[in-house]
Amino acid sequence: MGGVSVYFLNNTTTSVIDYSDIEFISGEYHNKIWNENSNQNVSDTEFVPDMETAVQIASVIFSNKQKQGFFKEYELQQVFYDENDKVWIISFWTPERNGVITLASDFNIAISQKNGEILTIWSRE
Repeated sequence: MGGVSVYFLNNTTTSVIDYSDIEFISGEYHNKIWNENSNQNVSDTEFVPDMETAVQIASVIFSNKQKQGFFKEYELQQVFYDENDKVWIISFWTPERNGVITLASDFNIAISQKNGEILTIWSRE
């Protein structure tokens, strides 16, 4: 199996993680505890405790859509936290250019603070 490298970019540095020593397996997993109501998969902590974590998760999903040729002009514009449902809503849209705002054109990801589940993804173009 060939080596795989993942690049993480931010404003100041580029990090490279080499996954060439990681075994990749696909098929049907034998212990599907996610289909059971069991205490094996319960945690006392929140998996997405803050805005930074929510943005990182959403950015990975969003960058994959951009690699597929969608939403090329869009950028991260807003993070909303629903206090009642404990859900992060990360929104991307085209920034204002020369005083022009694109209305009703956005890409949104809702993420559970408790378990990191992607609750829904929607866009309006």
